[in-house]
Amino acid sequence: MSVRFPTIQNLRINQYVPNRTPCRKMRVNEATLQETFRNIKILLRTDMMLANFTDRMLLKNLGHWLGMITIGQEQPILSKYLDLKSLSVEAFWKGQQELIYVVPFTAKVFESCANNKIFHANCPWTLNILGVLREIHEQEGLKLNLKFEIEVLYRHLKIELEAIKVGTVLRCPHMIHMCMTEPQLGGSSEFDPRCVTLLEGTMYLDSPLSFGLEMETQEVVVAPGEPPPPPPLLTKTGNYELILLSIKMSRIKVENELDFLMKPKNGT
Repeated sequence: MSVRFPTIQNLRINQYVPNRTPCRKMRVNEATLQETFRNIKILLRTDMMLANFTDRMLLKNLGHWLGMITIGQEQPILSKYLDLKSLSVEAFWKGQQELIYVVPFTAKVFESCANNKIFHANCPWTLNILGVLREIHEQEGLKLNLKFEIEVLYRHLKIELEAIKVGTVLRCPHMIHMCMTEPQLGGSSEFDPRCVTLLEGTMYLDSPLSFGLEMETQEVVVAPGEPPPPPPLLTKTGNYELILLSIKMSRIKVENELDFLMKPKNGT
């Protein structure tokens, strides 16, 4: 049976957060939590390339609901049910369309950290996720609406954006390995570490990027009156080589998965 959660605009959601004290309601709360996770995973595995606005809003509302019945009730979100850090990294590597789903969802979850006694803004677990969002925020070419979602979260938590140091989690070999072996997103573009992301390359062909990206150029003579040649292509080898080098330096044994991705799909 599929459960459709109503939108926050039509629901006084605060009245539906169960009390944590009675044992009977604790069992109801656990069942509600598991059903929430189930519906979130269904939405995360849908085809995100279809750009379904209804699914995006439903996922965003579920993020707000999840934050209220977990963080808002001073209960952690266990990674065995939903790994928000890995989810954000996977969305970054898969592209802009995946980020449109994941970033607003994650931001809504962590709105419940405001005025929280345990998962406050200085909590290491909270800072870990905020650091990943800050790193995404600083990426060149990121859509303005995604930047806005992150900035709104920081203002809601009363944190200056510059107060969080920009890290390197998005390019951590261990996180990349986790995204390859334990993906949480489905129905979208296949994850391939050889390829630059939509965020880093394929949507911005006018300039080469620093992360192992090169421009393939040719000198073409255009006769008067003829149309101009197509723009130069982006090579995808540099990005893969840089990731593979980082993985080897970190001694993470994922060469088999990477070598498998290097094989042509047609078997030639």
